[in-house]
Amino acid sequence: MKFYFISPLNANSPGLYETFPETFMAQGHTITENIQEAECVFFDMHSGYLPYDMAVLDLVLENRLPVVVFDAHDYHGNSTKNWYWLWNYKTVLDNDWVKFLTSAKDRCKVIYFMRKIQTDNEFPDWVYPYELCQFPDHDFPLVSKDELNSRPFDACFIGAESARRRQFVDALQKEGRLKLDIQFTTERIPHDEWLNRHRQAKFFIESDGGGLGSERPYQLMSISPMLKQKNNQLIVNNFEDVVDCVILNQSPSRFDIEDFQVILSEAETIYNIYMKGNERMKKHFSWQARANYILDTLKQNGVC
Repeated sequence: MKFYFISPLNANSPGLYETFPETFMAQGHTITENIQEAECVFFDMHSGYLPYDMAVLDLVLENRLPVVVFDAHDYHGNSTKNWYWLWNYKTVLDNDWVKFLTSAKDRCKVIYFMRKIQTDNEFPDWVYPYELCQFPDHDFPLVSKDELNSRPFDACFIGAESARRRQFVDALQKEGRLKLDIQFTTERIPHDEWLNRHRQAKFFIESDGGGLGSERPYQLMSISPMLKQKNNQLIVNNFEDVVDCVILNQSPSRFDIEDFQVILSEAETIYNIYMKGNERMKKHFSWQARANYILDTLKQNGVC
């Protein structure tokens, strides 16, 4: 099948289209730069506010080509309420993607890949979850068990503040039993400093939003295991509590923290979680794994 990639004019989403060609071509597909040759188009929603080449979009609709949408917007942990295409698109600014996708939904086969789908609400059967991939330049050499367990902090969070993150961190700090390196900041600190601060903690904290809600896991998974805030977001091949991460409730209770302290006292358990977290990240969140997942989904829907 010949795929054609559509991005906004003079813009693209890093870590998206460049991750596909090698795997696609290995399975006999091709990437074309000629919309007249296309048999299926990929559509990058990007920020949702940029213009597209409407002549290309009109040809897609005219030829009724299958449309594969990639929506990586941050719906802030409430995709059901905020997913503006299905529920609120009429109130969104009159953007090119609104005109195109509302027409495509009626005229073309649409497969919609979306981050942060909530598991407790129904979505159309043409909507599928997807995630980012591990950052290739952040696949660092793994540390030893002794090095990981000798770190001075139990967990680290450095990043922007939100209500959910503050609630989670405040609960962890409440009784003062955990050794935490916490910094809410409105400005980015130098990235090497950010990484090295996390190298002083046994766990990094992932909180707020849905699923792997930020880019932190894709950057930090080879530095330390993940201490994750529980949420109800759908992820294919999700991480498992006390297998390849540790998951605590949004407002961890005294008993949750006591359970976490038991884990912190077991060097072998911490190291196993660390190793298995890396194994899951590389197996299911690599460029190749995601590309194969997308092709498999298209095949299931009769697109290719």
